[in-house]
Amino acid sequence: MLKKFMKITVDGRSYNIATCLRTRSKDLLIFLHGLGCSKENFRHVWNRAEFEDLSLLSFDFLGFGQSDKPKHFNYKMEEQSKICNKIIQSFPDFDWHIIAHSMGGAVGLLLSTEVVDRIHSFVNLEGNLISRDCFTSRKAIQISFETFIDEFLPELKDRTRDNKAQLDDLERSSPEAYYKSCKSLVYWSDNGKLLDKFKSMMCRKAYFYGERNAEIEPLKLLGDIPQVEIEQSGHMMMLDNPDSFYSKLKDFL
Repeated sequence: MLKKFMKITVDGRSYNIATCLRTRSKDLLIFLHGLGCSKENFRHVWNRAEFEDLSLLSFDFLGFGQSDKPKHFNYKMEEQSKICNKIIQSFPDFDWHIIAHSMGGAVGLLLSTEVVDRIHSFVNLEGNLISRDCFTSRKAIQISFETFIDEFLPELKDRTRDNKAQLDDLERSSPEAYYKSCKSLVYWSDNGKLLDKFKSMMCRKAYFYGERNAEIEPLKLLGDIPQVEIEQSGHMMMLDNPDSFYSKLKDFL
């Protein structure tokens, strides 16, 4: 695994994006993390025997993990997608497979047509699709940024005290990036376009969900898109039960 920063230029501005990369096959698995998270959410994949012959790429979205956290950036989902476009298109000789969690699902569905048309498969890990997918993000945007900083964020961190990895991700996240991302997530989840985009994708696709979330609304709206349950897990399925998650992911791929 090679850890490095990629310099990505979008709309005349350059950003340093923290990445982890391994190239071993023509199939490149590209992991997109969720809100307040980082590429470390997918850390188990690097040591999984069933993935040892595959190429892997994970990276931190702008404003999260170890990537740059510019104050001027608006942190809209479509702007994050522009950066993802550039990163993915840096690997033109590979077959692309997107594995996108939570907010990463929204970012992945907003990738450019040029990228989407070349995707071989898209695995949606409880990614934002409809209004009811917004819980934490909707709460966040109902308060001022000052209240978010003074009250909401400390309470969120306090709830993750027993999970050092998730707490570390929150500590590394830019408060501005988190708050502005929430506004954009709610906008895109409310307008209905994300679900339409997911259903209309022509590549192979599946929707993964945690067993504890077996009653969530999107499951009733996916039509014939395959649904894969990860037992003994919730929203953070890749961390709650990595053995089941990665086994079923490999089966699908």
